[in-house]
Amino acid sequence: MDFKFSAELDEVRRRTRQFLDANWPKDRRAYAMNDMIARDLPGLERNSANVTPEEVREFYRKLGDAGILGIGFPEAYGGSGGGHLARYVVQSELCAAGAPYPNVGLTMVAPIFMTVGSPDFLAKNLPPLMAGEVEYCVGYTEPSAGTDLASLVTRAERDGNHFLINGQKIFSSTAHYADYYFLAARTDPSAPKHKGISLFLLDMKHPGIMVMPLVANSGVRTNIVFLDNVRVPASCLLGNENEGWKYLTEALAFERYASMASTPLVVGYNALALDPGLAEMPENSAALARLRAEVRASDLLSLNAAWTAEDGRPPIVEAAAAKVAVSETRLALGRAALEMLGPNSLLTEFNEQAPAGGQFDLMYRHSVINLFTAGANDVQRDTIATAGQHLPRSRKSSAKPTDQGQR
Repeated sequence: MDFKFSAELDEVRRRTRQFLDANWPKDRRAYAMNDMIARDLPGLERNSANVTPEEVREFYRKLGDAGILGIGFPEAYGGSGGGHLARYVVQSELCAAGAPYPNVGLTMVAPIFMTVGSPDFLAKNLPPLMAGEVEYCVGYTEPSAGTDLASLVTRAERDGNHFLINGQKIFSSTAHYADYYFLAARTDPSAPKHKGISLFLLDMKHPGIMVMPLVANSGVRTNIVFLDNVRVPASCLLGNENEGWKYLTEALAFERYASMASTPLVVGYNALALDPGLAEMPENSAALARLRAEVRASDLLSLNAAWTAEDGRPPIVEAAAAKVAVSETRLALGRAALEMLGPNSLLTEFNEQAPAGGQFDLMYRHSVINLFTAGANDVQRDTIATAGQHLPRSRKSSAKPTDQGQR
């Protein structure tokens, strides 16, 4: 088996690195592990890389001008050509350099646009995304619909040529600065729960949308979103009415392998393993060897999910496997770093003495969230068993294999 990338993908990697050398200074390379820190709340306005939201937007526009954001999308709609593997390479390089990436729009939303969008819709909505001019957020999870996402109750009622939307979403992580909302709502409450859901694309400036911050113990900001009589034209409906679940499961598969990128594991492991004081200690040898194997396996599973999408198949099972491996290895790596480094591992990114820029403290605290974000790991294991290995469903699970966790 040959794990080498093609010459075309190596060229994408070279081009991305060249762009980063010119546009993302090394003193900002602590940004990626802190990009979701609640920097717009009092006392948390900036992260350790001293990057403002406006500077992130400007960086996205530069990525768009260079044609890098468009890699993996058709040239007819503002893209630069290539496929899922090329986009995977771009995301990996940006992540390794500690640079931001509009993950929600490019890896969760845009692939569904390509599935359900008409040529006119794609011509209108993809070019601004490829140019780095807009950002998206997603509205899936609700207070009573997390792992069993199909139980969502946010209601979209038809009113002539409009829909009236009411409900509440939670864990909409980028809603406080996004331009558009990729929303799942119930359009037929009388239908079975997996049959009466539709997807909508809303302008976040619509009257009736209110965003409230919710900060996790890791310092990462997410949001609660209230929708109060939000009246939108029927043209905001994505795909066919009441058929949103089949689109949603595909969107969630893309989210899983994209949001659980394996690159931070590789970067974190290298920072730990290359510490001369740690590597020379015999008691650390076995732990580092085990972590190296787990990091490599996670990396290959993520790549396999991207390859599956490149092959034209929704990576439902492959993304579930990658998500489980990456999230649990991240927790193991964070825990091992804290044990090996001792008290210094608790120093944050704002302390110059912090090992590896303080990434292990944040990694450990945030890794707990990773176990259930983008789909709880127990549910992902059910998906692997039933959809991948064709085993009977677990009796303890009341959710379908593709029901998801928090978003």
